[in-house]
Amino acid sequence: MLWLFGGSLERGWRVRGYLPFLLLVTASSWIALWAGSAALGRSISLAGLWLPLSGIVYAWTLINQRQRILVYMALPVEARWLGVVPLVLLFFGFPFPRGAFALAGCGVAAVYVRWLRFGLLDWVRPTAHRGRASDVRRERGPANPIIRFQRRQRKRKFVCLMERSGLRDRDSK
Repeated sequence: MLWLFGGSLERGWRVRGYLPFLLLVTASSWIALWAGSAALGRSISLAGLWLPLSGIVYAWTLINQRQRILVYMALPVEARWLGVVPLVLLFFGFPFPRGAFALAGCGVAAVYVRWLRFGLLDWVRPTAHRGRASDVRRERGPANPIIRFQRRQRKRKFVCLMERSGLRDRDSK
């Protein structure tokens, strides 16, 4: 799952955007569970990658909400419904009150995807015009790298088709 979802995010965001995201999700999960265990007076043992992995899966499902995934190679499920799975597993994976603290990583993932990665950072970067963040996002294109790749492929096929047809652009004269 780390290869599938994490690899997709890393290809889309590059290392510069993916590494801070991974560190934020991991640290926020750890700090929230530590604070929750300190407040409740009970210890929690953490092992494995499943806390940051749930944040990665949740972030991927927020970006690719309409993407279809085949579960068990047969059942098509949209990603937005797959995003519920890490939330449920985190909440019920710990004893009752501590499960709510485990959701901090997914919360940070949602904030990073919605506001920091594609909203707030657009205002910090110098751009030609200072429009709304959605205008800048629309100019840049979709956040999904698969959709960008498909559009690029269609454009190449169209250009190749026009070159083979022999038709000329009337506007270029």
